[in-house]
Amino acid sequence: MLEKLRDKKIILFGTENMGNLLYKYFASQGLDVACFSDNLKTGVMNGAPILSPGQAWAKFDNPVVVVTAVNEFTRSAILNQLAGLGCDSPFSWEQFYPDYLKTGKKRDIDHESFSHAVSMIYSHDKHILKIPMLTMPITTVCNLKCKHCSYFMPRFEKPRHFSKDDLIQNIRRFAECVDVINVLTILGGEAFTHPELSDILASVSSIPNIVFIQVITNCTIIPADKTLKVMADNAIGIAGSDYGAFSAKQNGLYDTCVAAGVNMSIRVTNKTWSDFNCNDKTNRSAADNSKLFKSCWNRKICSQLYRGEFHLCNLSAIKMDLGMIPRVREDYVDFNDETLNMQALRQEMKNLLNSESYISACDFCHFGKVIPVAEQA
Repeated sequence: MLEKLRDKKIILFGTENMGNLLYKYFASQGLDVACFSDNLKTGVMNGAPILSPGQAWAKFDNPVVVVTAVNEFTRSAILNQLAGLGCDSPFSWEQFYPDYLKTGKKRDIDHESFSHAVSMIYSHDKHILKIPMLTMPITTVCNLKCKHCSYFMPRFEKPRHFSKDDLIQNIRRFAECVDVINVLTILGGEAFTHPELSDILASVSSIPNIVFIQVITNCTIIPADKTLKVMADNAIGIAGSDYGAFSAKQNGLYDTCVAAGVNMSIRVTNKTWSDFNCNDKTNRSAADNSKLFKSCWNRKICSQLYRGEFHLCNLSAIKMDLGMIPRVREDYVDFNDETLNMQALRQEMKNLLNSESYISACDFCHFGKVIPVAEQA
C-alpha cells in the first residue's frame, strides 16, 4: 500500500494522534508528507504546514490525501468535504495502520486477525458486533476529590484496585464475544495509581480485535519507566484531562511521553461539567426517558466493562455497584456468569445494544445541571 504513495505529495487530513503517527511512519519509509490539512487548526506540525482543505488541495499538483480521522462521524464528514473539492478517492488511516504496527514491531498480536478487526471498524453489516468505545475502570482509587465526579469516586468509602487477573479475564472473555472493539479506554479513579498497570496493559495489548488502547489520566502522576516502555512498545496512548491547576504535572507528563515515544493528547475540558450525582428519581414519563435514551451520547461512546459487567454507560454500572439505583438484570450483560456460553452472551449483547427501550439508570439521570469542572470536595 505504501508504494501507491511513493513519489507523491501526501496531504494528511487531520492533526490529531493518528495524523501525527502516520506522519512519522511515512517519514520513516521515505515518503513525502507535503502538509497537514485541518478545518480548525493552522500553523506548523512536525515541520509541515497545516493548511485548510481548500488550500491544500489547490496547492499541489495531483496530490494524494490520507484521511486520519478515526471517529466514524468525523471521517464521514471529511470524505464528503473532500468529494466537494474533487477528491473522490482518498486513502484512509486503516489502510496503513496494521502495517505500521507490524513494521514497527508494535504489539505482540496475530496481525492477520488484527487487520481483519480493523477492516470491520466502519462496517454497517448488522451481523458484526462492534463496540465503538469501551471504557474499563481498573481502580476506584483517585488522588483528586472531584465533588461532582461523574464516576462517583468520592462515594467509595474504601477505594481499591481491581484484581489484575480478574480484569484480564473479563476483557478477554468480552473480546471473544464481540467482533471488534474500536477503542479500549483504561481509567479509574486515577489509572496510574494501580500498581500492576504495566502488566494489565501488556496483557490487553495482546488481544487482536482491540484496535486502539488509551489510558485516561488527570495529569497528576508521571508513570513509572516500566509502564511507559510497555505503552511505547504497544502503541498505547495517553489522554490527559486538563483540569487547570489540578492537573499539576500536565507539562511534565507530556515531555516525559515525548521522550519515551508515547503518544499523548490533552483532552481540553469545558469550563463546566454536567452533574450526574443527584440520586433522586426524575419521575420523567416513559416517553421522555425513551427520548433521552435515544439521543444520549454517553451510551454511544462510554459503554463500560465494569467488574465483569457490560453496561451502556458509567451511570448504570457504577450507580448500581454503589447501590444508588436498583440493580436491574436486563440492563447489563454479566460476563462473570459462567453458566452463559459465548452464544448466549453474544445474543444478550445484541439485545442490549439494539434495544429501543431506555434503561433504569435513565430515570436517575439529571443531565443538564451545570457545575464547575473538577471542584474539589
